[in-house]
Amino acid sequence: MEINQTQKIKPKVHDLSAFKQVMESRSHPLDMVREAISNMMAPEVGASEITIQHYSHPEFNASFIFKDNGVGMTYTGDAERPGRLDRFIGLAFSKAAGLGSDYWGWKGLGSKLMLNCSKMVVETWTGLPTCKLPHSPAQFNFEVYSFSDGRLIFKRADGKGAYWKSIDQINETMVKAEIKADVFNLKGWIISKEDLKGIGEKSLQLLKEKIGKPVDFSHQSLMLVSRIKIKDIVKEKDLFYAILYYSCGYCAKELQGHIDIEQINDTGTYRPVVRDNEGRTYTPYAEYLESFVEGTKFTIKQSIDIELHKYKLTK
Repeated sequence: MEINQTQKIKPKVHDLSAFKQVMESRSHPLDMVREAISNMMAPEVGASEITIQHYSHPEFNASFIFKDNGVGMTYTGDAERPGRLDRFIGLAFSKAAGLGSDYWGWKGLGSKLMLNCSKMVVETWTGLPTCKLPHSPAQFNFEVYSFSDGRLIFKRADGKGAYWKSIDQINETMVKAEIKADVFNLKGWIISKEDLKGIGEKSLQLLKEKIGKPVDFSHQSLMLVSRIKIKDIVKEKDLFYAILYYSCGYCAKELQGHIDIEQINDTGTYRPVVRDNEGRTYTPYAEYLESFVEGTKFTIKQSIDIELHKYKLTK
């Protein structure tokens, strides 16, 4: 009787042979140059400038110098968490192996073409692993690489991230975002109910100047107001608010109600609303305002129609 025995066998790799075969696997003499360019231009590197120099070396003949102003290469010596230099020198530390890698680093073999030479010198730096921004005292929970020229790269664990020209650009963007949020939240627009009369007069005047003719709460005027395009709500804040107020005036006329104010949370700021003769509240510009947040195309007329439809459903 035959007895079959099983045994687990782990394949072994002859490192030097594997390296040699990969190094010599080029199909064109300039494959090494192509590989160097793709490595330097990977989005994760963040280089804004690359330089390629070709010259004849007295000892090694045809030679290349590749330079970029990217994030540099870190070295960890850890196969489970390889740095950029580990991946550059090592074999197959790549996406195919389940490791983090650059955009074009699927197999982790291409850069080994550079090893097929008489001499290779690598000069790099590791960047700064952490960076605090003046605008926010909290340290970021992902890597921030800072360049000597002020540029920054924020890198998440999945390898993706964001590129900024400088800390000043980040702060400027954050300030703009806060200002835009204040406009969205109608902060400081209406402080008391006494403001409504002045805001109403100002709104109709602004719309008249924009359209080129007097504006009332007729359907014809609504169509003209609805065609106004707001490109930047911060720069065109007054006109933007004028459209919001106009929607209240038009809705109040249709419902035979009146314009009132409603406090926005506990901010001390109010927003205009419409109340019908039964005390029900309507915000005819709600969908229009939301469209600026979501980046969708929505006219003030469409927004008003939604609120008027709600009124019809309650009758």
